[in-house]
Amino acid sequence: MTKQTHIYLFGLCGWLVVKDRDFQRMKSFLKGWLIITIPFMFHHTLVSGHPFAPLLGQTEFAIKSVTGTYDSYTTGEFLSQLIDEVNLIVLLASIVGSLVLIKKDKSDAIAVSVMLLPLLILNGIILDWGEPRYNTPIFALIILFLAVDFSSDFNQITDLFRSKQPRDIFAAFTVLLLLSTTMVNLVELPSDSVDAHTYNENMNAWTNFEVLPLQNISDSQTLFAGRASSVSLMTGIHTIRYEPRNYGCDCENDLIANTLTLYPADYALTTNVAPYFDWEKDFDWQLGHGLIELEHLHYQGWWSAALWKIDNTSYLSPHEYYSHNTGEAIGDLTILRPNDSLTIGNSSLSLKWIEVTSIRPYQQVMRILTGEVELMRNGSIESSAYSSFEPGEVLSASEDTYIYVWIEHESSE
Repeated sequence: MTKQTHIYLFGLCGWLVVKDRDFQRMKSFLKGWLIITIPFMFHHTLVSGHPFAPLLGQTEFAIKSVTGTYDSYTTGEFLSQLIDEVNLIVLLASIVGSLVLIKKDKSDAIAVSVMLLPLLILNGIILDWGEPRYNTPIFALIILFLAVDFSSDFNQITDLFRSKQPRDIFAAFTVLLLLSTTMVNLVELPSDSVDAHTYNENMNAWTNFEVLPLQNISDSQTLFAGRASSVSLMTGIHTIRYEPRNYGCDCENDLIANTLTLYPADYALTTNVAPYFDWEKDFDWQLGHGLIELEHLHYQGWWSAALWKIDNTSYLSPHEYYSHNTGEAIGDLTILRPNDSLTIGNSSLSLKWIEVTSIRPYQQVMRILTGEVELMRNGSIESSAYSSFEPGEVLSASEDTYIYVWIEHESSE
């Protein structure tokens, strides 16, 4: 009941009705399917509150993939993966075999189409996410088409192959084709094994680094993370992957807000080290997010892993309180890059602001917010005389500094 395979249920039911021109075999098939799946439906109803819980996210993602783009997987990548796995010659021979099957036995061709077409449409056109393992049934059908033989319906071809020499040549060509395909895969196995080993080592290093900020989190708390499965297995903390498919709010580009509408959580984890989602490495965006506050940071060189507390402590909107601003407003954060400036509008404001050098400024700011105050060249992270700004005052960054600014509140007269 996962990974889109339930699509066969509808295809097979339709094919049985079309082929038999009655509902008898379709009803028997449905009864057998229900006997097998009812225990799972009962389990999902008790655990998740819906008998088809594992299918909801998959189906929602498929529907949204039809009308929008939610990942970078394309039809071109799908075809490239097929060719990489079976090579172009085998694929072309398989297409010829499928045409022969249609000419030779339409009933068998329809039966195969019921299996093949939904997968081609779903994996190759609709879905915005895919991997070669999803195409395993397609690989099996490609091999099946290679086994289709020419019949007497193709008289010119069969007459040609009745003579011994052409028949022997064709047989040798077929054997060489299959052997060459096998040898290509065997030759690539050592490098594939090295690549897989390297990837596993890297993944282990990345995840070990990513979980370092979680040392004070208990297993009774809930965490959002991109590599949720790996983090959960390593730490025992209940971890939920950011949800990019089933949208609970009108916030398609904000997976933190969307996931919060679907699941309660205490913390969110992000990293710029081979992140599962590209937006995880955008720490400027996270620093300006109104639903999270930085709790802990672990860093090593440019590697950073940040733990954020789910907290709707919000700052005032920079768009409403500055009369002039050449910096960039990201959520409730304003970033003044070298030579940028802002001018306070008509209200007295209390600002949290941090001035740092131009070397990985986002990382310096996060280090300051988690205790390394000595890195701050200027600014105020707690209410003080340096926090107060009057109407018309200007805050500007020099040619080699960055300033991160949040508006805490309006100051009283």
